[in-house]
Amino acid sequence: MMKRWLTLLAGCTCVLGVTSAEATGTGTGSITNLTSFTFNGVEMFTLTMSSMSSPFAACAHSNRFIISAQDPKFKTVLAMLLGAYYSGSSVIVYGGGTCNTYDGASEDINGACVSTTSC
Repeated sequence: MMKRWLTLLAGCTCVLGVTSAEATGTGTGSITNLTSFTFNGVEMFTLTMSSMSSPFAACAHSNRFIISAQDPKFKTVLAMLLGAYYSGSSVIVYGGGTCNTYDGASEDINGACVSTTSC
């Protein structure tokens, strides 16, 4: 029942406001790594996908995405990605072309959706 609820949540949740033309790095497919941590007192998580498209922002040396708890869309993105991770659903994550969240190592998440084609 819980897995079905998470799948429904993941399928219905989409963070809009980005088109593929605005995106820099793009991740598609299944989530291969979702890591939560605290940096300078702020909770955040990084994400890697089964397929990571280039070009990432030049500042993103790690080829992964990141979002901070201070970002207004943090809870929505985290809930959607956790649901997709546990249900095995495909997702698309669009980078913002910046690396402001974590010391310039990971590209900031600009938007994400549960989909196999596009958001």
